[in-house]
Amino acid sequence: MRRSFFQKLAKIFTELLIVFIGVYLAFQLNNYKEEAENQRIRNNYYKVLSNEFEYTAQNIKQVADQLEAFASRLDAKEKPQLSKLQRLDLSDNMYVLKSAFNSGYFENINQKYINNIGRGANHLNKISTLLTNYNNKIQNVLIANNFDNSIFYNEDGTLKSNYYWVKEELDYIINYLKMLEKVIVEEAIPDTKSLIE
Repeated sequence: MRRSFFQKLAKIFTELLIVFIGVYLAFQLNNYKEEAENQRIRNNYYKVLSNEFEYTAQNIKQVADQLEAFASRLDAKEKPQLSKLQRLDLSDNMYVLKSAFNSGYFENINQKYINNIGRGANHLNKISTLLTNYNNKIQNVLIANNFDNSIFYNEDGTLKSNYYWVKEELDYIINYLKMLEKVIVEEAIPDTKSLIE
């Protein structure tokens, strides 16, 4: 009788252990599948971000090249038309980034990477603002002078001394664009690609 009691107890314990192991394994499998799905979604975000960074770098390079060509014309005393220069609108590039943050897929990412993305977004906004402000200053001068482009230049094609800021600010913007492109190409893109599993 005592033996049958221990046998029943052992049988119940074995059945409970089997149920416990089954539930535990099912729970672990579910967690594994959920984490695999989250990783797949994160990887998709990283791939899209990497592509966006590449597009942004190309866009920045294109604008920097156009501004450099314009600056060369200023240096060559060609008296180029100082109407609105190339704009750089990078607001579209923020949508995927915002979506990734809002969806929570960046919650387990290294804080340094997130900080770098935040600083990079600030630089993109700054360069867009610099270009907009530069264009507005030039437009204000042109409007005040009935759109007479010659107001900026001396007879020999050099900039008048009170308009040196045209070239100085342009050089600053060009250098800022080049620095930003370099950081994106050499750091942001490789760092993002390294996160893809």
